[in-house]
Amino acid sequence: MVERSNEIMSMPNFAEILRLAMKSQWLEKKSNAINEIFGLCVTPEQKSLVTNLIERFHYATPNDQLQYRRAIAFHIVQTLKVSPENSIIIALNDRELADSSSSYVQQMKGVLAEYDGWKSGNFVDKLISAVSAAEDGKSIIIVDDFAGSGDTISKKSAWLRQKLEGCGKDCNIFVAVASAMESSMDKVVPLVKDYYAVNWLRKGLTDFYDGEDAVSMSLAMEQLEEKLKKRSNGKSINDYSFGWKRSEATYFLEGDNPPNNNFPIFWWPELKGGVKRNRLTPRI
Repeated sequence: MVERSNEIMSMPNFAEILRLAMKSQWLEKKSNAINEIFGLCVTPEQKSLVTNLIERFHYATPNDQLQYRRAIAFHIVQTLKVSPENSIIIALNDRELADSSSSYVQQMKGVLAEYDGWKSGNFVDKLISAVSAAEDGKSIIIVDDFAGSGDTISKKSAWLRQKLEGCGKDCNIFVAVASAMESSMDKVVPLVKDYYAVNWLRKGLTDFYDGEDAVSMSLAMEQLEEKLKKRSNGKSINDYSFGWKRSEATYFLEGDNPPNNNFPIFWWPELKGGVKRNRLTPRI
């Protein structure tokens, strides 16, 4: 059942929203947000682009997320063949504020408890703590729910290795995430022993359009982004054009804070003039 619209919808928009909702159940309660985005579209290319991007969203329910964690646990134990005696599971969080990677480390306890030997001491939720917790020759597995541009993982992995070497420790560093942009491989793979994702995701625009179509659709997105307020909540839209580091992500986990790697047309808080938006994937 599609949610009741707050405004009168045109018949073409209603038909398209109904079609989208029939294909993806999570969109049933997003009709107002989709209709608002359609209202920003003034060319066929713009509407076609946002429709295709919405169709390509990787959406996951809490049960899906549980299965992803189980897949990561299986990869750690059965594929990497690391044991709880010689490894730690860590987060990349290096701040006092709440961080998704710290939360993910805690969530991994439940699925790794299904295998013998894993204890609370195997899980470290702060990056700096991993330096002291790791022992020479041991394995360090970085876990998280999502990797976008690969910048954070690559920079912090390099920092971690430098700190470990400074302490005379030679450790194997692995990365295992629920979902990752394929484009992140170039930055992460050279720095770690293994980079695993349950779901490898493609860029929503440049990985699906070629030649003149790619140029046309890129222009359409730029035109849509021009309608967003230049600065909001202390952030500049220029830094998030096509998603952080131009990641072009379309990714949404139910109940979680969506990444800033998503196209800002789906999450940026305000239009020009400070008009608040009904966003498809609101984030903090």
